[in-house]
Amino acid sequence: MLLAAVPSHAFLTHGKGSRKKSDTRAIQALENEWNAALMHGDASAMSPILADDFLGVSANGTLTDKAQYLKRVSAGRYVFRKIDVEESKTRLHDDTAIVVTLAEIEATMEGVELAGKYRYTRVYRRIPTGGWKVINFEATRVSGAGEGDLRGGVPIKQPKH
Repeated sequence: MLLAAVPSHAFLTHGKGSRKKSDTRAIQALENEWNAALMHGDASAMSPILADDFLGVSANGTLTDKAQYLKRVSAGRYVFRKIDVEESKTRLHDDTAIVVTLAEIEATMEGVELAGKYRYTRVYRRIPTGGWKVINFEATRVSGAGEGDLRGGVPIKQPKH
């Protein structure tokens, strides 16, 4: 009887791992769709990715809801010429996924030129149909990239006095 339980446990463990891999692939596909929509100024492609209660905080601190964000994209107020992802990490927690990304960006936002490295976080929530929607987004410029006091947004350890 004990031997019969072993394959069942192995299957359950494998099943959870398979779902995690599947969810991670689905989230990565949505990340790629989001970036492509930004590059093309395509709010209609972005709309199904965003939850109705979406909130976004841009690198300049502007808070937008779904309608405001999509309006800015479609009106050309956010124009992206380059989004080169350097690293991306996805963490899954039940029905929530958190994606933290480092990317080289060239864009114009609200008429202001932006170029440099940015970290951004997107939080996804699983919807009842099993898919995912972005509920939160926040971007931050990587301060001091290449400067003496910071490198790539990671503080340099100071010598002890």
